[in-house]
Amino acid sequence: MFNATRLVLEGIIEDKSSYSQRGDAAEAYTYFTSFEFVFILHLMKEIMGRTNILSQQLQKSTQDIGNTIELVSATKEKLNDFRNNNWESFFEQVRDFSLKHNIEMPDFSALYKSGRYRPRQKDNHVTIEHFYRVDIFICSLDKQLHELACRFDNKATELLTLSAALVPKKAFDV
Repeated sequence: MFNATRLVLEGIIEDKSSYSQRGDAAEAYTYFTSFEFVFILHLMKEIMGRTNILSQQLQKSTQDIGNTIELVSATKEKLNDFRNNNWESFFEQVRDFSLKHNIEMPDFSALYKSGRYRPRQKDNHVTIEHFYRVDIFICSLDKQLHELACRFDNKATELLTLSAALVPKKAFDV
C-alpha cells in the first residue's frame, strides 16, 4: 500500500493538473517519504494492534464486564511490555522498511534540532535517537497507558467487578 500511495502522489506531481494540486501532492510526498512519518505510522500500527481486541469489546452493545476488565489488564500488560522490551525489534522493523523503500534515515547519534520551535538550551544534549526513543516511542506508549489507567482506575474496576456479581448470568434466558 505504501508503494501504491507513493505512485499516486508521484503521478499527481508529474501530471498536468493545477499548480495548487501539484504543490499539495509534492508536500504530502515529502512528508510521506520521511523517516519521521514512517516511524510514527509503524508505532500507530503497533499500538492499535495491541489495543484492537479491547477496543472491539468496548464497542459491543452487550459486554461481559469480567471479560472486559481482564482485557483492560491484558492490554495494559501488552503495552507496558512493548514499551519496556521491544524498542530494538521495533526500530529494526522500521529501519528495514525504510531501507526497502529508499527512505533516508537520520544519523541517530547526531544532535536533535527541532524545526518546530526556536532551539532551546536543552536541545543541545538530545540526540536524534533520544528524540525517537523517548519523545515519540516511550511518550506515546505512556500516554496510552495513562489513558487506560485513568479510565479504568482501581475504584472503577472494583465497582464494575462488584456490579457484575449482581447480574445473574442466566436470569433472562428462556
